[in-house]
Amino acid sequence: MTHRISPPCPRPRRPRVALPAAACDCHAHVFAPAGVYPYAERRPYTPADGTGLAAYRAMLEGIGATRAVLVHSNIYGPDNRATTDALAEMGGAFRGIALVRPEIDERALQALAAAGMRGIRINLEFPGETTLDDMTALAPRLARLGWHLQLLIRAERLPEIASRLLALPLELVIDHMGLPRAEAGLASVRSLLPLLATGRVWVKLSAPYYVTSQPRPDAPPDDRLATAIARHLFEARPDRMLWGSNWPHPHSAPVPDEGDLVDWLAEVVADEAGLDQVLVRNPARLYGFDAP
Repeated sequence: MTHRISPPCPRPRRPRVALPAAACDCHAHVFAPAGVYPYAERRPYTPADGTGLAAYRAMLEGIGATRAVLVHSNIYGPDNRATTDALAEMGGAFRGIALVRPEIDERALQALAAAGMRGIRINLEFPGETTLDDMTALAPRLARLGWHLQLLIRAERLPEIASRLLALPLELVIDHMGLPRAEAGLASVRSLLPLLATGRVWVKLSAPYYVTSQPRPDAPPDDRLATAIARHLFEARPDRMLWGSNWPHPHSAPVPDEGDLVDWLAEVVADEAGLDQVLVRNPARLYGFDAP
């Protein structure tokens, strides 16, 4: 039996910094009410109440963001309807990242693209629907749609597969700063730098609470180190950085306040120009949003 995640912060505080117009949250999940869509039997968690689109939109309004990228959750497997329904309700203001199986037919791929999907995600930490081996055949089809490949992987594992990733005809997005290990400090993301230098790789400055002082799930976050790591990556390639709230924070206890996460980003990028780069210009380019 899977565990039920905690509900998100009910009333996030307004960030101290004002977000630029058309600011985008590039990593969030939304869930349908229980029973609307079947859950995957081997799912990693069960969502809490209050994790649907209405609650997410209220959070966005509270922090001052207007655009978002919804990452389809593996609790539904490759049934993307919970996410595509949310995209349809938003009428083009949001984009999505899908989960697919390698045998998906062309008609289904085209339908996902029309719904607002702009890439697929594969999880190399907790293997799911699609593996890296599957991508050799699938990548040309995704490239024709202008999609990218989003990966959940620890940065320390990237040297083993970097050549395979770069051989794919796709832009690549690395989730959550490559899940850095606090005990390795800045060295834990060293392998991201040559990938960033290619100009084909993006990194999400998200989930700083995953950077803990000790390698234990219940260890407190190391905020100073998370900030140093994010700043290190931002300074390397500000034009390839994205930000995501990771709402509703499925693997975080306690659940963070999104106002704190926005202010953390402001500390990382240091000024309004940096916020505009990460929150507006970079997402517009990668996900195909109109210029504000």
